Amino acid sequence: MLAVLSEVAAAISDQIEVALTPDQRRRSEQLATVDPAAQETLLKARYHFNRFTGDGLRLALELGHEVVSTAPDWASGHAMVAAAYMALGAFGHMPLDEAVPRSREAAVRAIALDDRLDEAHAALGWIRLYFDWDWSGAEKEFLRALEINPNHVNARHGYADLLTAQGRVDEGLAETLRGRQSDPLSILANMPAIGHMVFARRFEDALAECDRLSDLDVSLYEAVRFACESALWQAGRHEEAVSLLREMYAYNEDAIAAMDAGSSTDGPTGAIRAFAEYRASLGERARRGALTTAQLFARVGEIDRAFEWLDIAFDERRPQLITMRAQPEYDPLKDDPRYEALVRRIGLPDLPAAD
Repeated sequence: MLAVLSEVAAAISDQIEVALTPDQRRRSEQLATVDPAAQETLLKARYHFNRFTGDGLRLALELGHEVVSTAPDWASGHAMVAAAYMALGAFGHMPLDEAVPRSREAAVRAIALDDRLDEAHAALGWIRLYFDWDWSGAEKEFLRALEINPNHVNARHGYADLLTAQGRVDEGLAETLRGRQSDPLSILANMPAIGHMVFARRFEDALAECDRLSDLDVSLYEAVRFACESALWQAGRHEEAVSLLREMYAYNEDAIAAMDAGSSTDGPTGAIRAFAEYRASLGERARRGALTTAQLFARVGEIDRAFEWLDIAFDERRPQLITMRAQPEYDPLKDDPRYEALVRRIGLPDLPAAD
């Protein structure tokens, strides 16, 4: 059946004169030789990966391992495992010292099996960027993935983050918008576009995007709502920002109580400060969310507390530090010598010369 479908797809592309790249033809032919059960399991893994929740990523990893067990020589299964480990580590759902080596091993294995697999190069690009802070290595992998498949959304996102780390913020935003064109209703395609609009200080544009997505189910996508909350605050809509934050943490009575207490004495600023202090009080649990805590402290002018949590984020090697220069929440810190010292410790590339 798969062989027949491959032939039909090729015949249709010929009849409507769609030019398939050699890689697209090769992949279509290759699928006909893969165990159908493994293909179905991989599709399920991708679905759960695209949910982009902790539970979804863990299930994607479990299914990815099942694919590898069923079809050990199929590179796509290893690439799925690499991507799942990468996301679990990068977004705080798994310790980095557990996620990083396993992600790297799976990505390298996928490329060894198929050097022309876009998702394998994209996964290795994320590893180079987020975990190694290897700018040239990340660029090589992302560009290789995009050479193979210009419509690979995650590779576009990764390349956009790399450009942003290099200080090329507008180019980074353009990459996310280009990536979104290939899948305009996907949360994973829209999420980086909103975040990069915030980086570019286009807050009203970011909020328009948040409104546009309101008919999609974004309730599970914490990163989207954090980006929208940040845009609201930066646009001066402080009450609305706190309201959204309360909505996001409605399940947490202690967080709500902290925001209520802070708001009663100092309005939205007090709510944010109290919420940051609440997050800081969580002990070991707080360390994986150190960057968010640092941003909240910086937002309300608690400079020393912001640097305290940025130092914790650096000790944890939190991946999102690579875009710190573009994050508007940190603008109040930039005149402090500790800011440039942290930039040097991370090893961020020099900013491009001004025109």
